[in-house]
Amino acid sequence: MKSIALLGLVGFVACSSSVTDAPTPDVSSALDGGGTTTTATDDASTPGGDASIVPPTPTDGVKNGDETDVDCGGATAPKCVAGKACVAHEDCTSGACPAGTCSESPSCKQKAGGATCGAGEVGDANAKHEDCCVSAVVPRADAAGGPFKMDKYLITAGRMRTFLESVSYDVKGYIAAHRPTWWTGNGAKTWDAMLPSNKTEFLAFTVASGHGCYIGTKPADSGAPAYWATAAELANAVGGGPRTYAQDELDTKVMNCFRAPLFHALCAFDGGHLPSEAQWTAARTVDGVVRPYPWGSNGSEADRSQRASYNFDYSWPRKPNDAADADWGGYLPAPGRFPLGYGPYGHADLLGSVENMGVVIAKDGSATGDGWFQFSFQEPEQLANPKHPYAQSYVGFGTGAYAPHWAVGARCVKD
Repeated sequence: MKSIALLGLVGFVACSSSVTDAPTPDVSSALDGGGTTTTATDDASTPGGDASIVPPTPTDGVKNGDETDVDCGGATAPKCVAGKACVAHEDCTSGACPAGTCSESPSCKQKAGGATCGAGEVGDANAKHEDCCVSAVVPRADAAGGPFKMDKYLITAGRMRTFLESVSYDVKGYIAAHRPTWWTGNGAKTWDAMLPSNKTEFLAFTVASGHGCYIGTKPADSGAPAYWATAAELANAVGGGPRTYAQDELDTKVMNCFRAPLFHALCAFDGGHLPSEAQWTAARTVDGVVRPYPWGSNGSEADRSQRASYNFDYSWPRKPNDAADADWGGYLPAPGRFPLGYGPYGHADLLGSVENMGVVIAKDGSATGDGWFQFSFQEPEQLANPKHPYAQSYVGFGTGAYAPHWAVGARCVKD
């Protein structure tokens, strides 16, 4: 009888303790033992837990629940802005999560060409890559139009691929349904006709009268279009030979081989437009003075070779054999690979790389034309030009008339 009474007393004490004492996790012992700690979230969500503990919310200032960053991402919290952590495209306001961090714009959805811009090559442990859609502010004076944001990097083939696949290569239909306000006026009246409506048409357009945009089956027919396609697609669309560089390699490189309207369309997809000459010039202007070079005034051969891609001084993942290779895609630069040459506000490749397409927008907001500025990777230094030692200049070509070639590209402005 005495033993039975003692057992009953023990049971009563244990029961009373579970009711009167709230469970207190022993964080130190859990960490010492290598286990996981019990949190307020765990207690509140566990059947029989303490109902007084508030469950996670998207306004509690803590990354919890299924959030991918503090108070954003996941199934119930708001979407994350650029620079926040993500695990899926749906976690981001831009709809683009290329490599665990939300991108600034939707065209940077895939990793190759979406999160591979900056110093160092893909596969290099010391590479410093970031969002290829990130923009940097140009602090232009209010009297000259005010500050604006311009993409830090040139448009990559990977960004163009994301855009084209998002609209099923029907860029003409996309613009017809989502025409921006500036895609009006005399300057834009011929643009729609230069846009593809399917993939075969797109591939055919890339080689139309464009130097270096066709790759044949023998070395004499050399070219370097950035946009990769299968051998069957190329043979069917343009009668060309196969690529010898992989899609992931080419997608990291600057997009080329198309007329300005396609670049206009991608920038519209990302919520922007091509820069004007004044905006491009402002990106290398400090205190009202236009720098001779983005990095300053020193333009010796040694300086330029370390700061810009020009005269075929860059190649990756291998240097083409000019005498034997038809595919010269290795010469195409990837954005940001020359950090010593960045402009005063952080913009890469304001010299060399590719000629940049731009737009002329009138005071009423409509486009009056487009053109190009900036000499490219294929050209030697232009020392004879009295205007500028690198012969940077702007040339207007009206309404998308400038022929596509292997050394023309663009970047976007987001006012």
